[in-house]
Amino acid sequence: TLFRSDDVLVRVTCIEMITILAHSLHGRRYLALEGVLDKISNMIISAESDPFSGLYLPGLVKFFGNLTIVDSPQQICEQFPAFVDKVLEMAEGHDLTMIGVAVDTLGILGSNIEGKQVLQKTGARFQKVFKKLGNHAQSASTELRVRCLDAISSLLYLPPDRKS
Repeated sequence: TLFRSDDVLVRVTCIEMITILAHSLHGRRYLALEGVLDKISNMIISAESDPFSGLYLPGLVKFFGNLTIVDSPQQICEQFPAFVDKVLEMAEGHDLTMIGVAVDTLGILGSNIEGKQVLQKTGARFQKVFKKLGNHAQSASTELRVRCLDAISSLLYLPPDRKS
């Protein structure tokens, strides 16, 4: 019921609370059982029509980004395709706050082999975003440059046993 609130601050606080809950296996199971993950995905989809979504959308994206660390990135991204679409859309946009969140999330998603494969499946769209990361790494503010370089490093890194 908290997610249905029109109060943006309630939504932001709720997102932070469930992000903490999702760090544990039993917390993730509870959230899935109660349909919270689907509700968050639907909030991402409907964010376009909410003028205040810029206040809570970064938290939603970070939530799913954190899930890809503790669960299967492929499973999360296949079950909630709106997450990957929104991250790429944010990375392609012009809002520096959203770009920063997208860059961090792409770095998290691409920090393991399975996440790299998920991003690779998006094809030309990810290639375009990756080029944009490179452009930001060259010409953006120092903070965004560092974030882009961290993300690029995560995306390009392969453990020694996986190099071929």
